[in-house]
Amino acid sequence: IREHCVWEEPLFFYQNDSKANSDNDDDESIVSMASITSMTSMASSIATLTTQYLGNFKNSLMIPFLDDTGARHKIISGLMALIGVGVALGLIMPKDEHLAHAWYRDFSNVLGYTYFVCWSVCFYPQVILNYRRQSTLGLSPDFAMLNFFGWSCFVAYECAMYFDTEVKRLYQERFQTSDSTVQSNDVAFAIHAHLLSIIYLFQICYYGGGLKALKLKNQTCFLLGAIMTPAVIGPMLFATNLLDHKYMLDYFYLLSLLKVSATCLKYTKQFFFNRERKSTKGWNIWYNFLECTGGSLSMIQVVLDSVDMGDWRGVTGNFAKFALGFITISFDALFFFQHYVLYAEVDELPLTEFKSEKRIEDMHLTIPESDNTVEDLSMEDGLHE
Repeated sequence: IREHCVWEEPLFFYQNDSKANSDNDDDESIVSMASITSMTSMASSIATLTTQYLGNFKNSLMIPFLDDTGARHKIISGLMALIGVGVALGLIMPKDEHLAHAWYRDFSNVLGYTYFVCWSVCFYPQVILNYRRQSTLGLSPDFAMLNFFGWSCFVAYECAMYFDTEVKRLYQERFQTSDSTVQSNDVAFAIHAHLLSIIYLFQICYYGGGLKALKLKNQTCFLLGAIMTPAVIGPMLFATNLLDHKYMLDYFYLLSLLKVSATCLKYTKQFFFNRERKSTKGWNIWYNFLECTGGSLSMIQVVLDSVDMGDWRGVTGNFAKFALGFITISFDALFFFQHYVLYAEVDELPLTEFKSEKRIEDMHLTIPESDNTVEDLSMEDGLHE
């Protein structure tokens, strides 16, 4: 009996230990399942937030292309999305090795590609607005033509300063520096802008019924002749050796100044065009917001690059880029005043599709004559005043 009791006692305790271990295993399984459930829930929440963020970012990114009202909350969201794209491009794209400090190269690249994104995108809102309306009413033909010839001059200037070895050698000899401040994003932007300026002209002709829609004012024709003459004669003089090639750098500087002049003239034409119509309808204000942002960042990049290299000849040697930024900001302020102050009430009206280029202020609302008064109509037909 004693042996049996002695044997049963350890068996009893063994059974209790097994039960305790089983309970512990169950508890650990429950904790493990809870942890897995918590991690799954957390991953699901992160995925949901990521999807929502990407969706909101996509919607914000599309605002400049689809919005034509210029509402303040849309302006902020759209600009922040585009700046985010510019920052990302600036961090992953190749850096300018001519800059003195390695840490500043990233910052300069971010400035360069952010202004590149803003200035490049600024042309699309007007193109999309014209397509949606099937009309270019609100876009001055004089502006479009001056815009085209201005960018033609600037493309030639930027490509020569970046690609032409002879022009780069003349620049180095004159300014006693390694290279100009013209970068790859400057060249890409100029070519892209020139292509979009061609689309402006195409839309005016397509929606206006042919080349007759490009009817320019006499003053504009004279100004275009003044811009084109030196731009065309220069290459002819170099080709016939009537002008020494050492003046080639000066010729391209002349082209850059012609671009600056064309920019002043085209904005002046559009400003007075809006003034004659007493409205900015048909002119997408996003063009000015994006140009203002791009122009500001462009000037900041030129100045800071010159400071980093310890040579202010980067400003004087690339004067056109600095001048374009300053001019666009000045004129953008005038367009903002027109859109948000002078013609704000007119621009809040629904955008009407006009098939002719008749001035808006000449369009009058006519009410058919009727023997019934407004009160009679309200009583008889249930209409509300």
